[in-house]
Amino acid sequence: MSGVTAPLPSPSPGEARLPFGPPFLIADPAAARRDLTVLRRALAASGVVAEAAVARPVGRVTAIAAQALEDGHRLLVAVGSDRVVHAVLRALVHPTGPRWPEAVLGLAGLGRQDLSATFGLPDDPAKAARHLLGANLFQVDVGRARWRGPDGSERVGVFANTAELGYPAEVSARAPAGGTWGVAGIVPQFAGRAGRFAAAVGGLAATRSSPARLEVDHTAVDLRLAGLVVANGQFSMGRMKVAPRALPDDGRLSVMAFQGEPLGIYARSKDLYYGLHVPHPSVREYQSRRVAVDTAEPMALVLDGWRPPGSLRCPRAGPAGQGLTGGRIAPMTTIRSWARAERLARARKEQAERGVDALLLGPSADLAYLTGYHPPHLERLTLLVVPAAGDARLVVPALEAPLARDQLGELEIEVAAWPETADPVRLVVDALAAAGATGGRLGAGDQLWSTFLLRLQAALPAAGFVPASTVTRQLRMRKDPEELEALARVAAAIDEVVDGLDGLRWAGRTEQELARDIEEAIRDTHDKFCFAIVASGPNAASPHHGATGRVIQPGDPVVVDIGGRLGGYCSDTTRTLVVGEPPPGFGELYALLHAAQLAGCAAVRPGVPASAVDAACRDPITAAGHGELFLHRTGHGIGLEEHEDPYIVAGNDEPLEPGMAFSVEPGIYPRGHYGARIEDIVVCTDDGGRRLNKTSRDLRIVS
Repeated sequence: MSGVTAPLPSPSPGEARLPFGPPFLIADPAAARRDLTVLRRALAASGVVAEAAVARPVGRVTAIAAQALEDGHRLLVAVGSDRVVHAVLRALVHPTGPRWPEAVLGLAGLGRQDLSATFGLPDDPAKAARHLLGANLFQVDVGRARWRGPDGSERVGVFANTAELGYPAEVSARAPAGGTWGVAGIVPQFAGRAGRFAAAVGGLAATRSSPARLEVDHTAVDLRLAGLVVANGQFSMGRMKVAPRALPDDGRLSVMAFQGEPLGIYARSKDLYYGLHVPHPSVREYQSRRVAVDTAEPMALVLDGWRPPGSLRCPRAGPAGQGLTGGRIAPMTTIRSWARAERLARARKEQAERGVDALLLGPSADLAYLTGYHPPHLERLTLLVVPAAGDARLVVPALEAPLARDQLGELEIEVAAWPETADPVRLVVDALAAAGATGGRLGAGDQLWSTFLLRLQAALPAAGFVPASTVTRQLRMRKDPEELEALARVAAAIDEVVDGLDGLRWAGRTEQELARDIEEAIRDTHDKFCFAIVASGPNAASPHHGATGRVIQPGDPVVVDIGGRLGGYCSDTTRTLVVGEPPPGFGELYALLHAAQLAGCAAVRPGVPASAVDAACRDPITAAGHGELFLHRTGHGIGLEEHEDPYIVAGNDEPLEPGMAFSVEPGIYPRGHYGARIEDIVVCTDDGGRRLNKTSRDLRIVS
């Protein structure tokens, strides 16, 4: 757990009656600085001692929530932004239902626009404390969503609404003839700011209308639908519902059926967000415990902010999974179990060709690539054993076994759980002995901790050890179609952030302030924030500069290198800006850099050595007399990791192949003056290269 705070002193008289026990507060760093202590004091004034934890980084929220539940807490309170709420909800809700049916989620927005404005939550600590101690908290429950295909196949998922929490209900939809449904397995996001909701309705507007039969409870209605939104009461009675408790006893879903031309929906998006849509000829509203819909053509269906992926949308609709979160792209890349099994088969084939008798993979991108399992990095050993001939075995601590089995899904891998007092290395040795590989050549994961590797070497004195990347780099270096689609989605997400740079105020603000703005934008468009380099003036000559308190001045060039993770895959792009008028000579330098980067992208095609792409960027810079100012390689591969094979660098004569994805990012850095860099992710195709980042590479002038 990260940043657990000590309980406040026990309050004096009259401890409050709490049906779910004392609240456990989970805050993001911003809320911790501003609101957390005040909220705890307000609770203490009512006789309640609340433990608290601060998630640093915010990505730790789900793990903190899970540990709090393991420790016996049942009332978890998300303090801060909607991202904290989503993360806590992920600990409470599983794709098949609630993980902890007796658990309760509380919300404390405390003036944050996305929570307070959207759901009418109290915006000061005293009111928030009364809210948390009141009767408006419910055990987490979920609705079930089913999609039935024309061939009789069925897909099932769940949806939850953080504004209501507690109405079990069912929504089902039947695919049109010839259609297929995507596999859904995500916890949804709820509607945040009005702009996001408007963007989501814009996504609905991109669909075409379809003849449909809508069943609400047991009444059938025939109408022409452009889209359907199903929510736990948010849109009841033509007004946006406020507070987590709203009509708690009706137990019904609110159904908004959009009719007519989609453009009419888009035009009404703001009114829809605020609940001002009724009466309106293009919107029908129903209340129902059960909802079912049959459509003649693919149609947009939104369930509490979750649109299932696949052909549930027409070809020109917005990204799958967009739902009510608008600009967010699908939060999960769905790799089916059979695809994982095929990857394991390719790994074994590669092992046989390279003389590696078994792979030993700890928590890493290699493990995630082969199995879909993302274990935490712990002092307890987690290790996947993949013999070249024999069954794979995943050795995990007993407390991690349920999560491992869940993430493995239908992939046939034995999970060998070891209790606290057992020796996990013995389980690894036994797995290798069963495959006759204890004296063989073993591929140890490149990121396996030395403490584990040394124990394995001591237990396997007859074995030889080589890096697992001897095998795994050959598999991961060439991306399959699903991976290329994921990289395109995350590239589009970071492009959205770049498009917003012009709208920020630069002059007179510090690098750290701008980096925080950019971090927030990345968190809004990605699952995870990874980095934001903001390097201004002379700091721009340091390629990996960390943002400082330097105040950005008019005339400063600024290098902005940013990235995040979405659906497990990474984004990475760099653009160079100038605040106002460029300094003397900078325009010419940037024009040279721009031409070099264009040349590097143009050089990408199958069969070309990676070093040739580096040379295409480097040669014109060197010819202009600035070769010594190009301080780094031209690029790196990207995928599940920010930096992976292939590396675009002099001396790497490995030929490019279709499916390879990498950065092309030349830079020029006159020390003590300024710097400039341009970076795009490029994919090698069958006949050339395809740039995934679409934003302009021209010099950006900001103010």
